[in-house]
Amino acid sequence: MPSGDEATEPETLFRFAPFAGFARIARRHLSQMQELVNSLPPEPPPSHGDEDPPDDDAHLIWFHETQKTRELIDEHAAVTVIFACAAVELYINDAAGRLLGDNYFEKHIDRVDLLSKWVLVPRLACGHQIDRNAQAYNLLRLTISLRNDLMHPKAKALTTEQYEKSTMKRMQEAAANAVKMLAALLQETRKFDRQGLGEVHL
Repeated sequence: MPSGDEATEPETLFRFAPFAGFARIARRHLSQMQELVNSLPPEPPPSHGDEDPPDDDAHLIWFHETQKTRELIDEHAAVTVIFACAAVELYINDAAGRLLGDNYFEKHIDRVDLLSKWVLVPRLACGHQIDRNAQAYNLLRLTISLRNDLMHPKAKALTTEQYEKSTMKRMQEAAANAVKMLAALLQETRKFDRQGLGEVHL
């Protein structure tokens, strides 16, 4: 099993981390997103009665008055997801370099996808296997999937109403899950990272 240097100087601990504040950015934007969500006035309920026509005016007023807030909510959610993924990728690359050696990382780990890195690096470092049925793995998988959708978007046929409802709800849930992912993966790092640098990144 490959191993890192026996004695690692403090100034060389952050081999792949010129900036280690990605998780902090993700948490801050989640908090800002949640504040905006709480500030939204309730959406007018649809009318289901046959005698009363749908209150389209009330819904249109709500739609236009809340448009800027809803756009900001989506922006904060997207930033949360993207920076949470950046945090976990930066950490696992740094851990691979420290625990397995820089040369081994560059030759065998660097080009592996992010999800596989979180499976391989702990196992190679000390034999620890992340439970693929546990919260940490599932949240990582879901967050990476949405990050990929955001960074590599594909056209999809949706009505405006479907887009508004499905996208906004999905983004809010994904942002909350992304920050839960950081906490869950931090617990995993304590099982294989002898230098305990998960707290710095996650």
